Amino acid sequence: MKAVLHSFAYCLDYLREQVADIPAAQLEKERKEGQAKLLVLSSNSKQVILHSGHNMNLEAPEDVSNAIREVVGAVRKHRS
Repeated sequence: MKAVLHSFAYCLDYLREQVADIPAAQLEKERKEGQAKLLVLSSNSKQVILHSGHNMNLEAPEDVSNAIREVVGAVRKHRS
């Protein structure tokens, strides 16, 4: 197990070094492009962007609830 954790830590260090040389604007551009590619994987998809951090359920609970209700409603409509 120690060997696995050591290898994992080494990989993370290597990735940090590689990303450190990439400007933040380029990383953000690539992230947005990746999100756009995910969006076109389905003909029935929608991207919702919330202005929150990783804890969106705590920072924007109403937006999260609305998105969940929308998905549940779409599934129920599709089944009937």
